[in-house]
Amino acid sequence: MFNWAIERDLLDASPCMRIKAPAPENTRDRALNDEEVETFWHGIEKAGMSETIRLALKLQLVTAQRKGEVVNAKWDEFDRDNALRVIPASRAKNSEQHLVPLSPPALDLLDAIETNAPGSD
Repeated sequence: MFNWAIERDLLDASPCMRIKAPAPENTRDRALNDEEVETFWHGIEKAGMSETIRLALKLQLVTAQRKGEVVNAKWDEFDRDNALRVIPASRAKNSEQHLVPLSPPALDLLDAIETNAPGSD
């Protein structure tokens, strides 16, 4: 925001110029082990949520995509014949087109989602 104001000559300098980050960035290098995946997969069936949300969470797990990437997906991004999802550059976090391989379980989940949410985008 301050850079925007500087570019428009509303400010001479950013008041945040010499402020350091409060803590180092945390890197995420942890992955679920097989037992945790199994617990999640079977445990989600007992959770009090809609079937569509259960399926979306499972799709997030099997595609290793972010929550927003799954819930904002559009049907035309899925190429089921080639087992790919094409996230356009305009919607990708890094502004570059992203290809997501789709495993057989992911394709099955897409079929189930389409059945449970007919007519959705």
